[in-house]
Amino acid sequence: MSAGGSAPGASLMADWRRWLPGAVAALYLIPVGLLLTGFLLSLAGLFRLRKTADIVQAPEWLGALAKAQAGFQFREGAALLASDRVTSPISWGFIRPVIVIDRATVAHGADHATGIVAHELAHLIRGDWLKLMIGRLAVALFWFNPLVWKLAGEAHQLREEATDDAVLSGGAQRTRYAELLV
Repeated sequence: MSAGGSAPGASLMADWRRWLPGAVAALYLIPVGLLLTGFLLSLAGLFRLRKTADIVQAPEWLGALAKAQAGFQFREGAALLASDRVTSPISWGFIRPVIVIDRATVAHGADHATGIVAHELAHLIRGDWLKLMIGRLAVALFWFNPLVWKLAGEAHQLREEATDDAVLSGGAQRTRYAELLV
């Protein structure tokens, strides 16, 4: 026994009990913070992209947008933009929805305009961007669970397939749309 009347390992055990909850919290919160930071940077990048992209003026693309909006009965309207900062078409938003297409596709891909715009518009109508954001938040909060990562990936794949089904049920030619996807 030590002079204080406690066993020599008792103070070490008390120290361990004091710092363990903080260490466990840090082990959880550091990855959460990193994933949420990446999430917020991605969102900021989308808003920067919207500001720097140009409005598509090509009649083929504007006609494809009008046709897709009429076919899907999408009355809100979506901004159709072009940018060099994207490699494949993307869409996001629900208050002021946006479709961004890379400039090379706009310049040379007029024959695919209908399929590309219909696909991205179907994502907007289905609210897939919001679902993707919810999935990314779930992954950030439950990063330690591999099933959450798997579920988020599967949900993304199912959203893509449902979007393709919506485009095909809207009257797209199956073979032409399949060529576009490949």
